[in-house]
Amino acid sequence: MASVKTPNGESIDFDLSLDGLGNHRIELATDEGIIYLDIECGMQPPKPLYQDAQWLWSEYIDNDRTMAEIARQFGVTPMTINQWLKNHMIPTRPRGRRKAIPNT
Repeated sequence: MASVKTPNGESIDFDLSLDGLGNHRIELATDEGIIYLDIECGMQPPKPLYQDAQWLWSEYIDNDRTMAEIARQFGVTPMTINQWLKNHMIPTRPRGRRKAIPNT
């Protein structure tokens, strides 16, 4: 049993187990649910952020991230991200393109 402090000062107790497959993500089983510790992206809440409409809009539209980049962060496929974009009625870009650059 180990514990970690969250940014708001709460302590979360967890059991840690590694699968030895070289994954960049560790799952921490807590009383509140599973927390994902991503070596590249930091601690993730029990409900993946890509399921939150505001977070997904911010990352995909405002920060101009691709579905593949977001999917890689959570260890899911780009199609999973695409489905959540559709679920939240967030407009998608054409495949292989980011925001259009205005003509000058």
